[in-house]
Amino acid sequence: MLEKRKEALAAVEKVCNSKLPSKGLIPDVSIRTVDRLAKALEDLYEPEVYDDLPRLTLIYPPNCLVGAHRQRKNRPKVIRYGIKVLRNYDFKTPANESED
Repeated sequence: MLEKRKEALAAVEKVCNSKLPSKGLIPDVSIRTVDRLAKALEDLYEPEVYDDLPRLTLIYPPNCLVGAHRQRKNRPKVIRYGIKVLRNYDFKTPANESED
């Protein structure tokens, strides 16, 4: 399971660290890819084991998405992914069933 997590995190880092186009905005394709890979990475964590622990490897993907949506001035998604970052740092946040 650890190897799968490392592979998924490496894939996310590869997309997030890729060179930006000349406009400076992260392309929609990259945003969708990071979102898909972040969900896959999150599914690799067993909820019964990791519910009450910080999941530090899950911080980078939503943090990357916060920056991407902030550039596009998409404030609802900035808040949504910001809450995910806080949750992965083990801050207690109100859970909304419709966002997950």
